[in-house]
Amino acid sequence: MKPSGSHTQLPQITPVTASPFTPFQLMLLTLMVMQNSSVVLLGRATQAGVDPEDKFNVKTLVALTEATKLAACFFLIGMENLVERFPPVRGAGYLPDLSVPGIIGALPAAIFEEISKVVASPKNSLVVSPPAALYLFQNNILYVALANLPAPVFQVCYQSKLVTTAIVSVILLNRQYAKLQWIALVCLGVGVALVVLGESSSEGEVKDINLSVGLIAVALASLSSAFAGVWFEKVVKGVSAGANGGPAKTTSLWVRNVELAFFSLVFASAYGAWESMMKAPEEAIDAPTKPFLHGFTFTTYILVLLQAGGGLLVAAIVKYADNVVKGLATGVAVVVSTTFSCMFLGTEVKMQFLLGGMIILVSVWTFSNHTKASSMLNC
Repeated sequence: MKPSGSHTQLPQITPVTASPFTPFQLMLLTLMVMQNSSVVLLGRATQAGVDPEDKFNVKTLVALTEATKLAACFFLIGMENLVERFPPVRGAGYLPDLSVPGIIGALPAAIFEEISKVVASPKNSLVVSPPAALYLFQNNILYVALANLPAPVFQVCYQSKLVTTAIVSVILLNRQYAKLQWIALVCLGVGVALVVLGESSSEGEVKDINLSVGLIAVALASLSSAFAGVWFEKVVKGVSAGANGGPAKTTSLWVRNVELAFFSLVFASAYGAWESMMKAPEEAIDAPTKPFLHGFTFTTYILVLLQAGGGLLVAAIVKYADNVVKGLATGVAVVVSTTFSCMFLGTEVKMQFLLGGMIILVSVWTFSNHTKASSMLNC
């Protein structure tokens, strides 16, 4: 007799050992570097020389980015469904109309079919709720850390998330790293901190800070970021129980992204409602209102598309590589974006940047080629 429902548990995956990158992972790493660097440069360009009254609202940008990413996920879910039902070979079930209008016409039914499967097995979606809550917690606790730590101290401490992510990967995924890879991750964090410190050293000190609160907040932010990322990686790489006792199968990456967005929206809405209730009445009076897309230009819309694409790219990296690779890509992107900023935006090159950039590049090479690096050191 088949069980009446699915058992909800965190999907299991086979223990893995960190290995040199495959060509596909290198492609994802390269795209991530290009995307991160483009976002940084374009973000600076959209803010440079703009009066404060004419600047766009960051919350509006984030909301539009999430909406774009969600729409892209729905499109990819529909395309996956069509490919499964109508494989691109001649034979039974072949989709008769491959024109753009034909595919667009078939997409709504395909998306509805996939979402219906999710609704029919809600317990299977609950495994995505912890990372959604952790991401919300991380985004809010970061503001506490920034408010209570000088920028240099915050940047140095927050880079510990690279090592923290690797440790959590060992705990949750049974992943193994060589000693040289651990050293490379620590050095990578130091290199990123040096590069960022070179840019932020001219900023003013934060007044009325609480160092203990700031350090605890940045530690919690690093931990929550690591657990959320690795938990989501375990979910998207695992195999879930089928609905109504059906055969186990891997849930689509894009379905998981929609589930993550749904829970993030629920938690963020609940938090926003609670924050509004806690706000003093006088704080909510006479707030100047601006149009929803105030300050948006063509460049801003490109930034939205880049950020949305980056979200999809991060999901692919988590699925087909891991969270540590994502950290490596972010580190290299810091060097690339700062280099182009020096070339085109007039940012001053400092010795800290040169030293930090060299450490980052050597660390990434050492991490991905730890066997070769180890034999070179033994020579």
